[in-house]
Amino acid sequence: MTDQNSFDGKVVKKVPYVTPTLFALGVLFAIIFVVGYIPLHLTDYSTLEFRTIVFMTLYQGVFGDITFGSLFLAIIFYILHLKIRQKVPVTLTIDQNAINIKGPKYNRKIDIEYISEIRCHDHLNYKGFSKEKFSLFIKSKNRKSTYFFLKDYTKADKLFDLLGERNIKLEVYNSNSGEFNDDE
Repeated sequence: MTDQNSFDGKVVKKVPYVTPTLFALGVLFAIIFVVGYIPLHLTDYSTLEFRTIVFMTLYQGVFGDITFGSLFLAIIFYILHLKIRQKVPVTLTIDQNAINIKGPKYNRKIDIEYISEIRCHDHLNYKGFSKEKFSLFIKSKNRKSTYFFLKDYTKADKLFDLLGERNIKLEVYNSNSGEFNDDE
């Protein structure tokens, strides 16, 4: 860190064309699975013999392979969608009128007046204890969002105080959730 208003971290950045394509394929295969599962769900109030006949008739050939294979493909494409995103090291600098995020492959300036929301996340484990990870979700009024992970957890209070001094509406969450999507 070069000065007291700068914070090192990383930004999760989508790979152009690849990340949206993987997400679209995952959604497509999830829809195929749900549509293929509907006939089996319609027999919930039928007898066991009727449900067995419907299952054996519909799902023994290619239709069954496509239906149940699409579930696995949807999961695989969703995991690839999450893992293929680039994690770029950046420095977040808070000035009087703007938030600057600069790195070797990333450069973004967000004027404070154009910020619609900032969500601060203190990530927790399943027992409710801090993982010592702090992140910011910054959304501007033009619907572009940035998800910034702070490198040094001990600087989270200073970052939070600097954002509060700029009269920015902050939402604070203690969450044990994973990463959020970046719409940029």
